[in-house]
Amino acid sequence: MKKRLFPYLLLIGFTVSTAFGQIPSRIFETYEYVWLGDTILQDGRMARALSATELESYYLPEVRRWTLTEETSAFPQYTSESLLETALYNLALEELTQLQQTDGTLRMEKSRNEIKTRDIGYSTLLALAYLQPEAVKKSLLQRVNDRGRIMQDIGTGGSWPVSTDRMIWAAAAWEVYVATGDKEWLRKVYPILRDSAEDDLQTLYDPETGLVRGESSFLDWREQEYPLWMQCADIHSSQCLGTNAVHYRALEVLAEMAQQLGDTKEAERYRTSASRLSRAINQWLWLPERNYYGQFLYGRNYRMLSPRSETLGEALCILFDIADNEKKDLLSEYVPTTPFGTPCFFPYLRQIPPYHNNAVWPFVEAYWMLASAKAKNEAGVMHSIASIYRGAAMALTNKENFVATSGDFAGTQMNSDQSLGSVAGNLAIVHRLLFGIRFTPNELQFEPFVPEALKGKRTLTNFRYRNALLTIELNGHGTRIKNITLDGGKLKKASIPGHLSGHHRIVIELADNRLPIRPINMVENAFSLETPELTFANGTISWKEIPGAHFYTIYRNGTPYETLLSNFIGFIPEQTGDYQVVADNMEGLQSFASSPLSLLPEGVLQSYEVEKFAPQSSFAARNFQGEGFVETDQGLNETITIPIEIEKRGKYAISWVYANGNGPVTSGDRCAIRTLTVDGSPAGTSVFPQRGENDWSRWGLSNIVQVTLTPGPHTIGLQLLPCNQNMNGTTNRALIDQLRITRLD
Repeated sequence: MKKRLFPYLLLIGFTVSTAFGQIPSRIFETYEYVWLGDTILQDGRMARALSATELESYYLPEVRRWTLTEETSAFPQYTSESLLETALYNLALEELTQLQQTDGTLRMEKSRNEIKTRDIGYSTLLALAYLQPEAVKKSLLQRVNDRGRIMQDIGTGGSWPVSTDRMIWAAAAWEVYVATGDKEWLRKVYPILRDSAEDDLQTLYDPETGLVRGESSFLDWREQEYPLWMQCADIHSSQCLGTNAVHYRALEVLAEMAQQLGDTKEAERYRTSASRLSRAINQWLWLPERNYYGQFLYGRNYRMLSPRSETLGEALCILFDIADNEKKDLLSEYVPTTPFGTPCFFPYLRQIPPYHNNAVWPFVEAYWMLASAKAKNEAGVMHSIASIYRGAAMALTNKENFVATSGDFAGTQMNSDQSLGSVAGNLAIVHRLLFGIRFTPNELQFEPFVPEALKGKRTLTNFRYRNALLTIELNGHGTRIKNITLDGGKLKKASIPGHLSGHHRIVIELADNRLPIRPINMVENAFSLETPELTFANGTISWKEIPGAHFYTIYRNGTPYETLLSNFIGFIPEQTGDYQVVADNMEGLQSFASSPLSLLPEGVLQSYEVEKFAPQSSFAARNFQGEGFVETDQGLNETITIPIEIEKRGKYAISWVYANGNGPVTSGDRCAIRTLTVDGSPAGTSVFPQRGENDWSRWGLSNIVQVTLTPGPHTIGLQLLPCNQNMNGTTNRALIDQLRITRLD
């Protein structure tokens, strides 16, 4: 029987290295062989060359070949002692050229001629700021609306403020500045960023935790990463690791920009806000029992922390210095990784197909690689390199994602060739990791990280830094620089000034230092338990038994209440509140918490029919409560005021029953937004996400705003303010049926 050969002609004409023989063979185990020209790479090690006769004897179901065809000489050229390393670098350069559009912007992938804020943002930080600064500038400015605000990508519930990771734009804009030194660019982008951040500061920040609300950064497919019971309004209210890390960096960038432009007062204000957010992330999202940050806070009246790891967010906390040195070390050792790479989050969700769930994304892997390097974890760095290179070599393109359990690009819910983030992540291995290229406002710095398995000589030519054209030679392995020269003269530190011009040659000799052996948390692929669904009847809270569960933890008002082996618990009337259940197994894998079951005494919930206090709409909607509802939009009922009476001082949860048929829950940009007022003063933001295309009879609850009220009369209002402009800019429409006020204490 003939052996099945999986052939990949990557590139011929380079010296073959056995360096990758030291990568764990399991990285390559999906395929028996990789064919490099006429040479077999078997289990990650060089095997012998095959004769033409032997090649013909193999079963070749599909011969897939790649050879360099695009002109890439405008980019830095790379040579190394590794055929695979050099070939995949050239593949990435070629695909980068193919992602440039005729208008000078970049597209996100081969199959779609569009760009998203998060795609261009994350890709710019990895590699594009210095490789294609003009294309990046055009692409970033394309993501600014007519009001001069950064555009949130079209998405969940009608975009911002359900999805809120648009501020990665800030980090990208700053990276372009430090790479190019273009002060005009800085002056152009600063007011855009400032005005966008001010809208966020008024709309997104939770007053209790100090964290930013909104969907997980880049993880924007709802059922892929959230429990199914969570509505778009619930997702808006969640407080997610990656998104908060992005906003922290945006505030830092604002401070840096203001400082560069001479506004020290504003610089200090934004620096203080950044510090406050960093403290909140560490206070609310760190899991000391797991030694990494939790995925997100979620719930309704009360919050719980999902104990899943979230790789991009964990990486950003290291790279942006949100984590202190101790936490950086712990993160690099305890964040779960799997044989084919570090998944988007872990553990996975059952009965959800692979995309963000059960998936490895090369661009996320690149961020984890750089974070591992910053934590000096060589094993983590090597595993990430192997994951990225294996995927690109297997597919002969920089795929968007891979199934974590199989390592294959087939089987994902959506995928693409020539994914911009994956291309940038591939290039970051050479530029950002091996050569350690870093940009500051005044200089280019070198912080190489060359694992011992990849030791050798490597050269970058035609590397453009502002007005200088550099040839950079790197020899050896390790992280310590033994010697660095510029045009033959020894440098006192590993950097060159930003005013350097002309052609120059830099030679870096590493000290061949061995890093302390640090572990990584290699785990088997695993799925969490199913989410319980609670029912209440005859004084008993119950749920179906969850397969694999060994016990259940009952939560009351967001805190542990009791641990049970059974799937029911008697309700004690004196113990009113919100009940949730989490299923656990003996390996520490948990379900999401169930949807909150509110068991409240009479009189704590007050409801008001809004049509009694504002003009009733004649719009043809059905299934509303009372006699009707009120329509609100730009220029229509922009202010609604409702008088209420409070009997007892306490904390109250305020929400609205509403409909928004301006689009589906999966896309669009017409989330309705209003400022909630109490006695005429702003008290928070009420968010009315889209609930269905042209479905104005699907009523649901807005997010909850908690306020403290004293006994006596008050007025509760909705007001459309400038900071409430959504991404659409024209339509900000919702139907409002009821005001609901619930006493929580």
